[in-house]
Amino acid sequence: MVVEELKTVLFMTSRDEFPLDIGFFDLGLTSLRLSEVKLALEQKLECAIPRPLYWGIRLRAG
Repeated sequence: MVVEELKTVLFMTSRDEFPLDIGFFDLGLTSLRLSEVKLALEQKLECAIPRPLYWGIRLRAG
């Protein structure tokens, strides 16, 4: 779900491979765009996501 939301804001298609070892800002996300992703995920999950949980972390595969 997180990767799908990030791909959407980065204008990636479902066929595009998402790099899981790159930081959010290195992907070209701004703090504003990242906040929008957080809000969209909170609405879909119906729960709050603490800011430190998503701020500056890298996504890693297994």
